[in-house]
Amino acid sequence: MATIQEQLIEKGVKKGLEQGLEKGLAQGVKKGLEQGLEKGLAQGQRATLYKQLQRKFGDRAEAVKGRIDAAAPAEVDTWLDRILFATTLEEVFTE
Repeated sequence: MATIQEQLIEKGVKKGLEQGLEKGLAQGVKKGLEQGLEKGLAQGQRATLYKQLQRKFGDRAEAVKGRIDAAAPAEVDTWLDRILFATTLEEVFTE
């Protein structure tokens, strides 16, 4: 039979583990939601850019779809700005 002190230590350890697990789980969920939000935003920007390119340049946009899909979010953001004033497909992607 465990002493009262041992029982208190056991309860304290158990409570500490539970709190640690809860905190770790909460942090994991938060990080997962943030990553999911970032990924969703990036996919939305890519889809928007591709749609705008199709409307402005027609079937020629298909040639750059792979480049859009592989691009970093900052690049896509730059291209979204450039498409407003570009007169050719090439102007969107060249500096």
